[in-house]
Amino acid sequence: GSRSRFKMVLVSNTTVPAVLEKLKDQIKSNS
Repeated sequence: GSRSRFKMVLVSNTTVPAVLEKLKDQIKSNS
């Protein structure tokens, strides 16, 4: 239902920024 969807949004909201931070760190270390 809508509850699981809300969970998905919550998870993506918390994981996406972390992934972006990791990518930023990788780019920094590469350059």
